[in-house]
Amino acid sequence: MANEAIFKKGMSLLAGGVTLITTGTDAARRGITATAVCSLSANPPSLIACANKDTGTAKAIIETGVFAVNVLGENHRDLSMVFAGATGISGEDRFQHGNWAAHAHNVAYLEDAVAVFICETVQQISHGTHYAFVANVKDVILINENETPIAWLGSSFHNLSPLD
Repeated sequence: MANEAIFKKGMSLLAGGVTLITTGTDAARRGITATAVCSLSANPPSLIACANKDTGTAKAIIETGVFAVNVLGENHRDLSMVFAGATGISGEDRFQHGNWAAHAHNVAYLEDAVAVFICETVQQISHGTHYAFVANVKDVILINENETPIAWLGSSFHNLSPLD
């Protein structure tokens, strides 16, 4: 088995899009910052999102069966840190930051995200410290699609630009 510290260092070299995974509405809202999100299939439209089992967000996704993946842009770095727990703010209090709306599928989403995927869980896989949620995408909201999403690489934020 690979050494945990070396594994984490190696994974820090794999760029990931920065997202907020949110679930619930009103006082039951929960959310985390996540880079472990990827597409799964275009037919049906589906994705995989991973969350630590110990988070209120993972527990709320299990209870509600729905979540949103909010793709973040450059102006969301501070918000990302709030939802990552770096500021000590947790639970519903995180939603005092950012502009939030409720989707018809009973999930909170960031009104000024680059894009939002509204998801319904179809499978939950438990492995080690995390759950992988396989979800069908019920709605895609393209809000600021011309804004460059941010990435996380080497323990810092990056904006990606074309190599040509």
